[in-house]
Amino acid sequence: MNTGRLKPLVRALCVRPVQFRQHVSLSRPFEESFFRSAQVLSEGYCGLQNDGSYQDEETIYTGSTMLTVDLHRMGSSVMTEVERLGLATLVRVVEGSVRIRIRSIRLALSEATRRCVQGELGTAHIETRVRLEGNLLHVDVDLEAPVLQSAIKQRKG
Repeated sequence: MNTGRLKPLVRALCVRPVQFRQHVSLSRPFEESFFRSAQVLSEGYCGLQNDGSYQDEETIYTGSTMLTVDLHRMGSSVMTEVERLGLATLVRVVEGSVRIRIRSIRLALSEATRRCVQGELGTAHIETRVRLEGNLLHVDVDLEAPVLQSAIKQRKG
């Protein structure tokens, strides 16, 4: 029984599932060039520590990996763009780059695993820093991780 009357209008709510923001991020080619041209310096050791942060006399790995990139050696087009943006902006963007941070951490963990022959590393406490000295861009990764006791016992046995 259609009487010809229309249903009343329904209020439509506009819910946006995505928010658009302007931001600056590193390009993939710059990231690849960064890691290709980076000089890597890594140091670390496994030793006993009893400072209260770990269980009594636990073997831990303590180390640091520094990636250094000479911006002038990355090419004139890169330096032109860096000069246009400003060095402070570049440092801020590199600091905020998840991909740079993750790849740097993976590299540091790889170095730590290679250096610590006593056993497998447990969950690591990691700190990263980005700094600029002249035209040298540094990414420092410091890490500290317990050496798993079961891995030590298996290697001894």
